[in-house]
Amino acid sequence: MFLIERIHGLRRERGSALVGVIGVLAVASIVTLTVGTLTVGALTFTNSTRAGVQAQAAAESGVDVAAAALAAGNCQPTFVSGGGSIPKYSVAIYFTRISTGEDSYTGCPSFADVDRVRVVSTGSAVGPGTVSAKIEAVFAFIPLPVPPPITASGGAIYAFAQNDPTMNNLTVTQGSTVRPVIQYLSGSMTCTSQSTIDGDVILGQGSVSSMSQCTVNGDLWASGTVDMQSGKVTGNVNALGVRSGVSVTLSSSANVLGNVYAAGPVLIAGDVGGNVVSGPGVGGSSFTNQASIGGSVVAAGTVSYASRGDIVGTITESKSGIVTPTIPFVPGWADYVYDAGAWKTEAGVQYVERTMSSCGDLAAELNSAQNSLLPIIVDTRVCGGSTDFSSINLQLKSNMVLIANGFKFQNNDIQSSSIAEKRLWVITPDSLVDSLPTCTSASASSIGTQVVVGPHVSALVYTPCDIDNKADIWRGQIYARSVKTSAPFTLIYLPLGVPGVNLSLGTQTPSLPPGAGNLGDRISIRDLAG
Repeated sequence: MFLIERIHGLRRERGSALVGVIGVLAVASIVTLTVGTLTVGALTFTNSTRAGVQAQAAAESGVDVAAAALAAGNCQPTFVSGGGSIPKYSVAIYFTRISTGEDSYTGCPSFADVDRVRVVSTGSAVGPGTVSAKIEAVFAFIPLPVPPPITASGGAIYAFAQNDPTMNNLTVTQGSTVRPVIQYLSGSMTCTSQSTIDGDVILGQGSVSSMSQCTVNGDLWASGTVDMQSGKVTGNVNALGVRSGVSVTLSSSANVLGNVYAAGPVLIAGDVGGNVVSGPGVGGSSFTNQASIGGSVVAAGTVSYASRGDIVGTITESKSGIVTPTIPFVPGWADYVYDAGAWKTEAGVQYVERTMSSCGDLAAELNSAQNSLLPIIVDTRVCGGSTDFSSINLQLKSNMVLIANGFKFQNNDIQSSSIAEKRLWVITPDSLVDSLPTCTSASASSIGTQVVVGPHVSALVYTPCDIDNKADIWRGQIYARSVKTSAPFTLIYLPLGVPGVNLSLGTQTPSLPPGAGNLGDRISIRDLAG
């Protein structure tokens, strides 16, 4: 009996133990599940936090990239990170105008009165889903000063290759604050018959072969030699060439108030107010008994003179190290390609363009155009190789541009309708941009006698061809392949220039795009919702 009861007792104890084991296992499962849940939650929280940090960093990178591009002048309406990378950024550009105060303009600055730029950058990263961050940075913006549509440039007379060297009874005077200059890129000069030039003369590749009864109230420069029979130069004479052993010759009636700089020996019988420097070319320099030198004589070679008293300063022979002065820059040819859209006033007002369909109504067309209150362009190229403007008088109420394949003026009186200054351009375009004057064979241009540009008008002539010139009075400037000046002619120099070209440098001058400027300091930066 006892044994049977003991067995039943053991069976009851085993049931109780099983309940305990199950309980322990349940508790262990609950603990495991709880720990797992906490672990997963922690991992999810960590991934989300990391994605948020990455998204913020990406947004900040977008601001930096856009700001760097704007500072370098490489604005884009939007910026995005490349390659589909994660994290990534996307940037949009906005700007504010002073005139409106609005900041809703999108894209790159495109007006001259932009004062602020907003950079809005959105960064995104992957956590549990996509996490994003948005930043707005505001920068000051400094617009570049807008250059005038037309830059006054170029000399009084410019010739690319002067064919006729004769200056006969030529008068060039200064009509503004800019000093006149006659520039021949190539070509020589013969100045005679009471010619007076109130400015400098620069012969980039040429000589003064004869100068008689001619006055240059400025400096005279020649890449070759200078021969003065009579006349006066109030500045310096500079000769960079030597021919037949002589660089500069001054006859007894020649007068140089400044200095004479010669690349080689000189023959002086006239007056020099300053010094005479001869070299580095060696040889014998000679001073006759009619010579008068107000300064010293320095020569790389020898010096002979009739009377020591005719040379006020010292005499130095066999001087080494003499450097011939460098001739001033004479620009190459500046091609002008006609573009009506480039003609604007300084206030930005577009010139009105009229293109003639028939040349038969030229006089009537110009009569109408002269009364325009807005600056006007009259394209006369339908008239063929040369538009004949002869006997057509103008009283300009505004600026006027005449476009022609060639032109002829004869018996013209060109005036302003009031004391307000007006401008006139007579242009034969050079459509081949190759830094050379390209003249078509059919083109012909001339300014004949009895042509007067009045006191309140300045006029520029631009042509890649030669000009046969006999005008009485022209106020402005002439820019051509060659300009004939053998007939009496008075030029009152006033620089005008043409759009998109700097005639003084011989270069193109591209206009600034609207809204060009520099990125200033960062004004603010903040996080945005969403």
